[in-house]
Amino acid sequence: MIPANTLRLYLTFSEPMARGQVNDVIALIDNNGAPISNPFLNLKTELWDSPQKRMTLLFDPGRNKQGVSPNSQFGAPLQNAKSYKLLISDRMKSSEGIAVGSDWSAKFRAGPAERCPIDPNSWQILTPNVGTITPINIIFDRIIDHGNALGLLQLIGPEGVTIPGEMHTDGGGWSLSLTSPWQAGRYQLIVDPELEDVAGNTVIVGISLVDVVVIAKNLQSTAAMADPK
Repeated sequence: MIPANTLRLYLTFSEPMARGQVNDVIALIDNNGAPISNPFLNLKTELWDSPQKRMTLLFDPGRNKQGVSPNSQFGAPLQNAKSYKLLISDRMKSSEGIAVGSDWSAKFRAGPAERCPIDPNSWQILTPNVGTITPINIIFDRIIDHGNALGLLQLIGPEGVTIPGEMHTDGGGWSLSLTSPWQAGRYQLIVDPELEDVAGNTVIVGISLVDVVVIAKNLQSTAAMADPK
């Protein structure tokens, strides 16, 4: 389930894909099987990463924002408590001009719109045992933007330096895996103020230190805000 005011979706492909075809091969279908008219922002330049394996689909923000003309005229692309299917046509081509060969679809349901700022106090931090390489896991209270979660969270160790490791996220949580065992001490999770959820909400303004102190299994963890840039 995703918020009805979700702003973006990410699509990841196994190989580089061709540019300039999104509007013709990707559709959003409602629970009656009918395509939704123009749900995504029509950009002249499609939003691909450098290898052209990950694409960002942006919902039209004007249709999500209450009280503006596109919202009043067409309504939001997603409606609370309704089901949808994202459909990629078999005509979609790779960067080599080869069609994917079969349709692909993903079904999802829209939930209530999320309009509250992010509060890291609401996150659940699962701390590992000292002396192990078990990942530290954070469970978010909502779906956080995937790219944001990988780039705008960092863990600071007892000596005040960033802890290296491999980060993972599925949007609903974040984890950091180490190659060397955890040491006892005080750790800080630094949350960049530019962090966004999938609806575009950012972290609560004006907080320099988030009061999330977890003492468990001999490892202390503190979540803190990064200084605004």
